[in-house]
Parts: sequence; structure tokens; C-alpha cells
Amino acid sequence: MATLWQPQPDKDILCIGCIFHTGNKKCSVFPSGIPIDIWEGKHDHQTPYPGDNGIQFEPTEDAET
Repeated sequence: MATLWQPQPDKDILCIGCIFHTGNKKCSVFPSGIPIDIWEGKHDHQTPYPGDNGIQFEPTEDAET
């Protein structure tokens, strides 16, 4: 089982450390805007979320693990 990346509260937003993040609260998974529950950390997008088409958070090479 892979170790899940743990963002530091009040410092890291999970999306920013994701390979799919394109900036401006958008990503290639949610091109119209990342759902607020994911952006605010209410939903950990290391697990499925409606509309993600089976694509969840994947850390960038420089994201801390």
C-alpha cells in the first residue's frame, strides 16, 4: 500500500502538490474548478469524489511524502 501524502494544516492545500493542478483552483480532473470540499480539505481527494472519473490526487515529484 502506498504512503499517502499528508498536507500540513494551514500550510498546504493538497491540490497544489498534485500533478493535475493547473492553477487558479482548477485542474485537469476538474477544469471548471476544483470542488470546494476538495479545495478546503473537507474531502481528501486521495479517495474517490463524484465527477473525478476515477482520477485522484497524485503527488508531484517535489511533494513531500
